Amino acid sequence: MQRVKNFAAFLGRSPDTATFEDVRCYQLHLTASGVGAPTINQTVSTLRFFFRVTLKRHEIVEHTHVIHEPRKLPVVLSVEEVARLLDAAPGLKYKAALS
Repeated sequence: MQRVKNFAAFLGRSPDTATFEDVRCYQLHLTASGVGAPTINQTVSTLRFFFRVTLKRHEIVEHTHVIHEPRKLPVVLSVEEVARLLDAAPGLKYKAALS
Protein backbone atom coordinates (compact mmCIF):
# COMPACT_ATOMS: atom_id res chain seq x y z
CA MET A 1 0.00 0.00 0.00
CA GLN A 2 3.04 2.26 0.20
CA ARG A 3 2.84 2.82 -3.56
CA VAL A 4 -0.78 3.97 -3.26
CA LYS A 5 0.28 6.32 -0.45
CA ASN A 6 3.03 7.73 -2.65
CA PHE A 7 0.50 8.20 -5.46
CA ALA A 8 -1.85 10.01 -3.07
CA ALA A 9 1.00 12.26 -1.92
CA PHE A 10 1.80 13.05 -5.55
CA LEU A 11 -1.85 13.91 -6.22
CA GLY A 12 -2.33 15.93 -3.07
CA ARG A 13 -5.79 14.42 -2.66
CA SER A 14 -7.48 11.08 -2.17
CA PRO A 15 -6.42 8.55 -4.83
CA ASP A 16 -10.02 7.41 -5.38
CA THR A 17 -10.65 10.73 -7.19
CA ALA A 18 -7.80 10.13 -9.65
CA THR A 19 -8.27 10.02 -13.40
CA PHE A 20 -6.34 8.16 -16.04
CA GLU A 21 -4.45 11.38 -16.78
CA ASP A 22 -3.37 11.56 -13.13
CA VAL A 23 -1.99 8.02 -13.32
CA ARG A 24 -0.19 8.88 -16.56
CA CYS A 25 1.34 12.02 -15.05
CA TYR A 26 2.48 9.97 -12.06
CA GLN A 27 4.20 7.48 -14.36
CA LEU A 28 5.94 10.36 -16.14
CA HIS A 29 6.94 11.81 -12.77
CA LEU A 30 8.47 8.49 -11.72
CA THR A 31 10.36 8.23 -15.01
CA ALA A 32 11.67 11.79 -14.69
CA SER A 33 12.77 11.03 -11.11
CA GLY A 34 15.07 8.31 -12.42
CA VAL A 35 13.05 5.37 -11.12
CA GLY A 36 13.79 2.15 -12.99
CA ALA A 37 11.36 0.23 -15.17
CA PRO A 38 10.84 -2.61 -12.64
CA THR A 39 9.76 -0.16 -9.93
CA ILE A 40 7.45 1.69 -12.32
CA ASN A 41 5.91 -1.63 -13.40
CA GLN A 42 5.36 -2.64 -9.76
CA THR A 43 3.69 0.71 -9.14
CA VAL A 44 1.46 0.30 -12.20
CA SER A 45 0.48 -3.20 -11.06
CA THR A 46 -0.34 -1.91 -7.59
CA LEU A 47 -2.44 0.94 -8.97
CA ARG A 48 -4.20 -1.43 -11.39
CA PHE A 49 -5.16 -3.66 -8.48
CA PHE A 50 -6.26 -0.66 -6.42
CA PHE A 51 -8.50 0.72 -9.15
CA ARG A 52 -9.83 -2.61 -10.44
CA VAL A 53 -10.43 -4.57 -7.23
CA THR A 54 -10.81 -1.95 -4.52
CA LEU A 55 -12.56 0.85 -6.41
CA LYS A 56 -14.13 -1.13 -9.29
CA ARG A 57 -12.98 1.55 -11.76
CA HIS A 58 -12.04 -0.54 -14.76
CA GLU A 59 -11.78 2.40 -17.17
CA ILE A 60 -8.48 3.47 -15.63
CA VAL A 61 -7.05 -0.05 -15.68
CA GLU A 62 -7.78 -0.48 -19.39
CA HIS A 63 -5.45 2.38 -20.31
CA THR A 64 -2.48 1.72 -18.02
CA HIS A 65 0.38 -0.25 -19.48
CA VAL A 66 3.65 -1.58 -18.16
CA ILE A 67 6.97 -0.36 -19.52
CA HIS A 68 9.08 -2.79 -21.48
CA GLU A 69 12.73 -2.39 -20.65
CA PRO A 70 15.00 -2.77 -23.66
CA ARG A 71 17.15 -5.86 -23.52
CA LYS A 72 20.86 -5.38 -23.40
CA LEU A 73 23.11 -7.33 -25.70
CA PRO A 74 25.69 -9.51 -23.99
CA VAL A 75 29.30 -8.42 -24.03
CA VAL A 76 31.26 -10.40 -26.59
CA LEU A 77 35.01 -10.72 -26.18
CA SER A 78 37.28 -9.82 -29.05
CA VAL A 79 39.73 -12.37 -30.48
CA GLU A 80 42.58 -10.66 -28.66
CA GLU A 81 40.73 -10.73 -25.32
CA VAL A 82 40.00 -14.46 -25.72
CA ALA A 83 43.67 -15.12 -26.49
CA ARG A 84 44.73 -13.18 -23.36
CA LEU A 85 42.20 -15.09 -21.28
CA LEU A 86 43.49 -18.45 -22.51
CA ASP A 87 47.09 -17.36 -21.97
CA ALA A 88 46.27 -16.38 -18.38
CA ALA A 89 44.87 -19.83 -17.53
CA PRO A 90 47.24 -21.56 -15.08
CA GLY A 91 47.30 -25.01 -16.72
CA LEU A 92 46.28 -27.13 -19.67
CA LYS A 93 43.16 -28.36 -17.88
CA TYR A 94 41.91 -24.78 -17.39
CA LYS A 95 42.78 -23.78 -20.95
CA ALA A 96 40.78 -26.76 -22.25
CA ALA A 97 37.82 -25.87 -20.04
CA LEU A 98 37.86 -22.24 -21.20
CA SER A 99 38.15 -23.07 -24.86
